[in-house]
Amino acid sequence: MNPDKKKEIIVGLVALAGVVMLVIGVMLGESFSLSGQQKTIQFMFPSSGGIKPSSPVVVNGVERGTVTKIENKNDSVLVTAFIDGIGDIYTDATARISILEITGGKKLEIFPGVSSQSISENHIIRGKTAADLGDLIADVGEVSVDLKRIVRGLDTLIVNANGVLGDTVLMNDLRVTITNASEAMVRINDMVARNEGAINSSIANLSELSRELNSAVKEQKPNIERIIADMKQVSEKAVTLIDKVDNSWEDVSKIASDVRKIIEDIQSNESLLNKLLYDKKLAQRLDSVMYNLGTFVEKIDQHGINVNVRLGTRP
Repeated sequence: MNPDKKKEIIVGLVALAGVVMLVIGVMLGESFSLSGQQKTIQFMFPSSGGIKPSSPVVVNGVERGTVTKIENKNDSVLVTAFIDGIGDIYTDATARISILEITGGKKLEIFPGVSSQSISENHIIRGKTAADLGDLIADVGEVSVDLKRIVRGLDTLIVNANGVLGDTVLMNDLRVTITNASEAMVRINDMVARNEGAINSSIANLSELSRELNSAVKEQKPNIERIIADMKQVSEKAVTLIDKVDNSWEDVSKIASDVRKIIEDIQSNESLLNKLLYDKKLAQRLDSVMYNLGTFVEKIDQHGINVNVRLGTRP
């Protein structure tokens, strides 16, 4: 074999071995850190947002690790990553999946938080996915129907506005109204300017009157409180009197009921009082007796009484 040809083969093999070693080194270097403090950290996102294993993990813009695993967890996505140290990441930390470059690629951003307690390796950081160009295009497609409807409505509004502005009678009335309003404002301003002193004086008088009223109320406050207390006592006494009147009325009602019963008893039985009140014959006899008694008394008064008395013997 030609020596030159042999050298070329050896050089080619060495170059090929170097390329293979370079590729292997790059692949291994993605998960290798010189710091020796790599920790496993987990994140929970509503969706993957297009992130993939080996995507970079940055803390406040500084690359600190790589994504190693992505898996579904219930209705969310659990992302696992290696990161160089977690001592400066706190329990109130948040995360976000965003675009790495405008041409493509994603990164996982960590915002470390401000609390005083650092996270542990089993702590899961909650995060959100930033909208990318595809999401924005989808949102634009969803609102395009509403935009078309709005544009049609604006077109109709412009047509109606043109019709209103083209109505000469309406525009003349509008101009007259604006002119009248302007003149009214001028008159009002002129009136206020001419009567500014009187207005200020009235305001001052009102202020003085308010102070005097406040002073009078403060001075008469004890009397007002005493009057209120007296009115309260009078009200209480009136309530008591009303209660007594109610009780008295109940007693009167009872007496009236008793009298009614007595009258009913007199009317229903044949007692002397009933006969005196309702028996006409008895009334006539009583009148006759009273008349005769009156006549007897008159005769006694005129002639005296002749009494014949015998003691111990019979006639």
